[in-house]
Amino acid sequence: MSTPKVVIQLAEKRSRNELTLPIQHFIAMDDWIDKLGKQAYIAWLKLYTYADRTEEQRFNASLTKLCTRLDVSKGTFYSKVVPQLWDYGFIDFKECDGFLTIIVYSYPQNKIELASKPLNKIRDYATEWETENRERAKSGGRKPGQSTGSIGSENEPSVINGSKIEPKTSSKIEPNNISKSLNNSNNLNDCMGDADASAEHSEIYQALQKHAKKNCYVLDNTPIGTWYIDEMYTMLINQFSNQLDPQVVQLATELYFERASAITVNGVVMKLQLDNPVGYFQWCYKDAIKQFKARRNKIA
Repeated sequence: MSTPKVVIQLAEKRSRNELTLPIQHFIAMDDWIDKLGKQAYIAWLKLYTYADRTEEQRFNASLTKLCTRLDVSKGTFYSKVVPQLWDYGFIDFKECDGFLTIIVYSYPQNKIELASKPLNKIRDYATEWETENRERAKSGGRKPGQSTGSIGSENEPSVINGSKIEPKTSSKIEPNNISKSLNNSNNLNDCMGDADASAEHSEIYQALQKHAKKNCYVLDNTPIGTWYIDEMYTMLINQFSNQLDPQVVQLATELYFERASAITVNGVVMKLQLDNPVGYFQWCYKDAIKQFKARRNKIA
């Protein structure tokens, strides 16, 4: 006689209203909120609730809608939410094939022993995001060899998943449930595009990386991050496909700085409140084209 299998099942699934947030100790008020800032702290708790507690654990929305739910502007999200939460290990990102996964931890660095400890900054978004995180993303948003906890463990991270970054300025995101094959030669050609155009676009992106980080600010002493640069790049490809030039990119970033910010004894301060830095850069790029043509004609 074979031994029967044992199945353990909960009598009733808890409703959303019954689910609990990560336990918060006094240290969260004494230390965490001062280091993270109120907006980042509240955003972390909200992001924790946005991870769907189904098997797929999907939260499908555009980045614009996500910012709306968090009640922050894109500028605030990129400058006062993401860097702080990433620097102190409350979130990680995993990027694969154009899809974005936000991993939300219950505790700093996903370590329960840190739940009642003062926060320590473990990395710097401003300098490490492009180098360290790109490699970490390949291993699931963690350092190679670092475990995120076994399934069902108390420190298992919540996941906001299923978002695909589309090449549009609106950053439309679609569910990660469609697999695309590059086996078909037509698909491969569509993916690779024209070699000359790709080389030209590469120069444009490099110019943005170099000059936008230096000249384009979203808040006082807060230059734009990689995500904004990616959106700027996409906007240029879509809106100015026949008017792309690295020198115009540089000129546009300089116009952006002159019009939107100023250097003071306190550093770079904003003269304008920019809720849509990409749209503002688009306007600057249009004027940069005019100035570039005028200068070229004068030289000729």
